[in-house]
Amino acid sequence: MTDEESEKRGSRRNRVLKEAFASFNEKFSAVPCVVRDISETGAKLRFMDMAVVPDRFTLVIPLDGIQVECERQWATSRDCGVRFTSAPEQSRLRRSQVVKAYRPGEAVIVTAPSKTQAADEEADASAFPDYNRARPQRAFGRRR
Repeated sequence: MTDEESEKRGSRRNRVLKEAFASFNEKFSAVPCVVRDISETGAKLRFMDMAVVPDRFTLVIPLDGIQVECERQWATSRDCGVRFTSAPEQSRLRRSQVVKAYRPGEAVIVTAPSKTQAADEEADASAFPDYNRARPQRAFGRRR
């Protein structure tokens, strides 16, 4: 990034990879996205399809438990840059993340299911026979 772009942006962006969604239509509609980088003044978002995302929306990031009003500044087919038009607020949607560090040399304990758990799973499988049966695989290409 050049000095001119950094000066234009106003604040430094931090690279992240967080699940989020764009909420609009008075919060009756939402489109999932991924926050790729974020700063105090805006963020870069990645959507599966930008066609359904309006110019103004509320960005909700459940992992941080925040929501913030946004305005789209630029867009490509999947990415867009947004400017925050309000201060971040606490969101009712909050998800916590627990990460346990792996330490080399520690034993990894894998337990086998108990007999009663295996019997319960077998009973569940027999209750939905159509769902659990193998489906035929179709070859790629045109049907004949």
